[in-house]
Amino acid sequence: MLVANDQMALGVLRTCAEKGIRVPGQLSVIGYDDTTDSAWFTPPLTTIRQQFKEAGRHSVDWLIAQPAADSTSRQMRQSVELIVRGSTAAKQPEALQDDDLAQCLQELAARVARRSTDL
Repeated sequence: MLVANDQMALGVLRTCAEKGIRVPGQLSVIGYDDTTDSAWFTPPLTTIRQQFKEAGRHSVDWLIAQPAADSTSRQMRQSVELIVRGSTAAKQPEALQDDDLAQCLQELAARVARRSTDL
């Protein structure tokens, strides 16, 4: 499962632990950002590292080059790096079925919704 960021991946790992789902035995989890603490998750999180400085430099260069009235959009390609750690493995025979995974995701979404109303 590829999630939008490492914090969300931590939520997935926690839910899997609560449900007895083995990561990476039954489910592989990949985060995005390579936050400092992702190597210390249990299991250590496989993640995608993006180059924030490179993205920032390209964005600033593009903004400086644009006339004030020009609001055209632009696509930018950025290099990323896969940081392989302990939360991923080759597909296992005991991998989760789609229905089990869907139920797990629904429970995680409900937990997030409850937390957001508590804020």
